Amino acid sequence: MRSPAQSQKATWLKSASPQRARAAAARLPTVEGTPQFPTDAELEKARQTVVRGWTTAVSG
Repeated sequence: MRSPAQSQKATWLKSASPQRARAAAARLPTVEGTPQFPTDAELEKARQTVVRGWTTAVSG
């Protein structure tokens, strides 16, 4: 069973036309150099930071 967020995402993806996707991609900035992605350790640290601060951040 899909969650509401998954259903919304699926609906949005179905409505996105190839032309709209290309237009959106064309507006992205050019990457200079080699793109770098976070390591697993960096991702885990970020995840832990979000988990620790989530309640405070969303409670306003």
